[in-house]
Amino acid sequence: MDLHAWWWRITALGDSAVLLPIALLLAAWLLLRGGTRAVGWWWLGVLCVDVGVVALSKLLYMGWGLHPHEAPGVLTQAAHDDPRLTRLGAF
Repeated sequence: MDLHAWWWRITALGDSAVLLPIALLLAAWLLLRGGTRAVGWWWLGVLCVDVGVVALSKLLYMGWGLHPHEAPGVLTQAAHDDPRLTRLGAF
């Protein structure tokens, strides 16, 4: 496998189609365990805010029809990094 194909496979792991189901599974796991229920609700809340900000940014960007250099939106990967780092601090 060449470097280009390898890099695309690695970066595909950061896609929302991969991250969101895993995050929801982890939230369910935290909510079902008795001792981590509060952390699970916190995780789910941060995840909902994160997804909402990204979705709103993308909807506004598409609705206004501006080009990327005119209206910077919230990048999905950047938005997913912040809550992940925050979640790590909770543990």
